[in-house]
Amino acid sequence: MKNLRPAIVAVLLATSSLAAPLNSGFAQSCACGGGGAGYAIQAEEPPPPMPVYDQPPIPEPGYLW
Repeated sequence: MKNLRPAIVAVLLATSSLAAPLNSGFAQSCACGGGGAGYAIQAEEPPPPMPVYDQPPIPEPGYLW
């Protein structure tokens, strides 16, 4: 059984490397139509400013927030 394990691993690696180029068709692509050429998504206003929070004191020296 110990001698069979490396052979099984080799077969699995070989078959997965053969299937990898076939999966390139499943890559993410823009669903905007026309392949995304000429399309842009832009917000009409900027996001709200980040909130400012007071940081509590550190529990003891040597700690970082």
